[in-house]
Amino acid sequence: MSGLPVTVRTLPLGDAAEVRLTLETVNNLARVDLRTWADDKLGAVVVRGPTKKGVSLPVEALPDLVAAVVEAEAKARALGLLEGQQ
Repeated sequence: MSGLPVTVRTLPLGDAAEVRLTLETVNNLARVDLRTWADDKLGAVVVRGPTKKGVSLPVEALPDLVAAVVEAEAKARALGLLEGQQ
């Protein structure tokens, strides 16, 4: 499983945090990780790192996750929550 970890997408959550979608290996198993990363002050240095807020799924669950997100987008559009957005 060479080439891992790889960050697929980063979604900003303000200035001090973001959500990262990452493909990685844990105990030699491929995983998809959706996790909040936040700034942490280490003395005078600010370092962005992963938090406990997130979920790590087997990579085999990725098609179901994609289907769920597509369904959530359709529901949000039907409810007018994404009106006018593409």
